[in-house]
Amino acid sequence: MLLEKNDSQTYVAEFKKRFSNFAEKAPVLLSYTTTPKGVQIVDEATDTVYDFTWEFSIPVKTFIHGIKMKLVPLCYPRMLKQEEIVFPLSEEEQIELAATAENLENIPTTRTILKSTPFRLDKVITYKDIFIIENLETKELFRYKMNSSCVFFLKKMRSGRLNEVDAAKYFFDKSTLLNKIEELETRNVE
Repeated sequence: MLLEKNDSQTYVAEFKKRFSNFAEKAPVLLSYTTTPKGVQIVDEATDTVYDFTWEFSIPVKTFIHGIKMKLVPLCYPRMLKQEEIVFPLSEEEQIELAATAENLENIPTTRTILKSTPFRLDKVITYKDIFIIENLETKELFRYKMNSSCVFFLKKMRSGRLNEVDAAKYFFDKSTLLNKIEELETRNVE
């Protein structure tokens, strides 16, 4: 009894269609070549080639998700948002500072700390200049609309003209938060 017939040509054709859709939304510049044994994916920014062997027993969507999980830590762009947070000093802390201070008029009442939050670009819809970014500490996803060209921004990141801190400053200065994406588990691979 035959339950289902899998055809490698159909699998590869579906892969090409779905992977092209995935690659268009990826924040990295990718190209790919299919071979009889698998697929070679090239990160065009670094000319790094990643080889994946066909696994016809798993669905195409799952296969592409596996590719994404390999590419994300290796080549997806990151940003480091730095914010100064001002905290009021408690009375005890102010008294302690007053005990050692020479001039009581210059005792601070607040303390400033620099908070760094790492983000990763997860998807980009280039024709709408919309990004989906992930807070790497909380694993929360956010959707932002960039008020300038997202292609220009990504090109600056790829070329190294923006480091992680400068990229975050540029991104958050020129983008508007649209919404927080609530359901992390139901994210679509495409």
